[in-house]
Amino acid sequence: MRTEAADALLLIGGKNSRMGRRKDELPIGKVTTMGERMVRELERAVGCPEPGRVWVSCGEMEQEEYAGCPAVRDVYPGCGPIGGIHAGLRICRRPYLMAAACDMPFLKAELFWYLMEQIRQCARSSGRGPDGAVPVLNGRMQPLAAIYSRGLAPYLEQCIKAGNYRMSGALGEMNILHVDVSGNRMLAKMLRNVNTAEEYAQLRKEELPI
Repeated sequence: MRTEAADALLLIGGKNSRMGRRKDELPIGKVTTMGERMVRELERAVGCPEPGRVWVSCGEMEQEEYAGCPAVRDVYPGCGPIGGIHAGLRICRRPYLMAAACDMPFLKAELFWYLMEQIRQCARSSGRGPDGAVPVLNGRMQPLAAIYSRGLAPYLEQCIKAGNYRMSGALGEMNILHVDVSGNRMLAKMLRNVNTAEEYAQLRKEELPI
């Protein structure tokens, strides 16, 4: 499936304080890491490995590329994921940006295809596309596995300048499509994240969709 309407962004620039090491570098399976696996999945989500379709948000880290993808640094460092998404929206060349955290080892392109179809259906029924689509699992929004309109960059910049760094708070002022996936076991599993060494140890015992 090819998604002409969106670029993609992988977020790897977090502090990883609960894990104690960079989560994107954690081995998954025998031949890859969590970050590398997510890059390949985002390439599948946009439909091709074309340069400039998948970017990597590296926060404050100084690097030019990651797993073959160009890296983008935060314009406003130290703000958390909202800073990475803002930076990604600024360089996004298509109407929407698929944003994903690197600590969701079960996340697959199918979630983004599903969200994009919800955006298209909303646009057809209302005549106007939403500012994005965010999955909701068991009543909780999942803003780090979501799709955002490129036009939101100025609004996120305002939030950052005002000291409002929580994506969940910023979403309340956007025309966001909330997509409940609680009843879909496959999509719900994709939103499972790994934050601690204990969770990673458990993950290593399970079979992953590499």
